[in-house]
Amino acid sequence: MNEKTENSVITYKKTSNIIDDARTIINSARQFYRLYQIPSALRTELNWSQYKLLIAISDPSKMKQSGIDWIGEIHSK
Repeated sequence: MNEKTENSVITYKKTSNIIDDARTIINSARQFYRLYQIPSALRTELNWSQYKLLIAISDPSKMKQSGIDWIGEIHSK
């Protein structure tokens, strides 16, 4: 393989990784919107990372309890 071809392969792999990361972010944002369509239902005590973890919980009652537990921990500090 010549240098130009190797550089093209490296560029392709980097671009592919960027696209995969973007796809993951978009899917998380879409899931987030589906769960929290009403912005006033969001809690300002939780950050984006915590919401991403909540989205990953498939059982709605466990999801709600986890959110309540986190908010309780924040307010108890």
